[in-house]
Amino acid sequence: MATLQMVDSDREIKVLLIDDNPVFLQTAVGFLERQEGEFALESSGSVEAALLEAGEFNPEVIVIDPSGFGSAGLDTISGLHRNFRQARVVVMALVDSPTYRHACHAAGADGFVSKADLVPGLLSAIYGATLSSPVGCRYGC
Repeated sequence: MATLQMVDSDREIKVLLIDDNPVFLQTAVGFLERQEGEFALESSGSVEAALLEAGEFNPEVIVIDPSGFGSAGLDTISGLHRNFRQARVVVMALVDSPTYRHACHAAGADGFVSKADLVPGLLSAIYGATLSSPVGCRYGC
């Protein structure tokens, strides 16, 4: 079972990153850590570990690649909304097509960013999701 890693708790926007690829997960965490003073981060390699361990963290934004979690991947978006009612869910995926973006939006994603666009897109997706008010796709869907 993957463990949740607390990165820093004194930052403004609470972001939970979930990705089954440990190399990419560490890359995304490292990128957000370099935005000093902007984020409190937790990360997990599995949805199950995140659900068990992130409750007290109460993330504002959850960034996830649902394609790494099998056939139920898109269902994880609505599950995250149920477990973290105030959180916005941003999909960060390698798969980037209009059809997949639409499917993520239909599943309840509040934003979408391609993994290929990590540097220019992730910050905009997180900020766009936090500035939105009712849940629904706000950036990149």
